[in-house]
Amino acid sequence: MPFGLTNTSTTFQNYIHLTLRGLEDDFCIAYLDDILIFSLDRKTYLHYIGKILDRLRNAKLYAKLNKCSFFRDKVEFLSYIVSYNSVTIDTRRVYTITT
Repeated sequence: MPFGLTNTSTTFQNYIHLTLRGLEDDFCIAYLDDILIFSLDRKTYLHYIGKILDRLRNAKLYAKLNKCSFFRDKVEFLSYIVSYNSVTIDTRRVYTITT
């Protein structure tokens, strides 16, 4: 985003929502440039990754491979630890607040 513009975060978030319309909450969640894709099996997961990447490519948005991680059982997303059977707050965040 160019410097000096106001509401750039809101504008970008809206662009991401428009780009991923119909996919969010079914198998992905997006907040700004963080996109979490989830599935119960590998085959479906690969299909979902393809759908997301197609949408991003069509919107002229590109993912940086070194910032991506795939096939994880547990991920940190927006200060939460998300796994197959639980969502917990990142204890490092709680430690900062309680000390």
